[in-house]
Amino acid sequence: MEASRLTVQVNYADHVSDNMDSGDDDVPEPSMLQRWASVAYLEPNPATVSLYITNCDEIRQLNNQYRNRDKATNVLSFPMDLAQLPELDDDADTSADTAFSGTILGDIAFCPDVI
Repeated sequence: MEASRLTVQVNYADHVSDNMDSGDDDVPEPSMLQRWASVAYLEPNPATVSLYITNCDEIRQLNNQYRNRDKATNVLSFPMDLAQLPELDDDADTSADTAFSGTILGDIAFCPDVI
């Protein structure tokens, strides 16, 4: 099997992971989310994306904050704006805790209750 060109970081809001631990919801496991994202990524260059799984209250707050829409939504995407990244010195230590490779695509927030 070919190695994935996409690194997927999956994070769950505390209230979502608590429900997952008790078996009270239908939120996919990180490995399934990683597989789906990797299959959907069609670019030849390596990249990283961050997936954030949350509930209706938090996605509503994010939707209101970033889109001025005071309602829950299924997904919000936050593409990386490379023009806003600071320049790194040649001496900068980039090895510590860097779990990404290639282009950083951005963040995607999902609300399973709305999906």
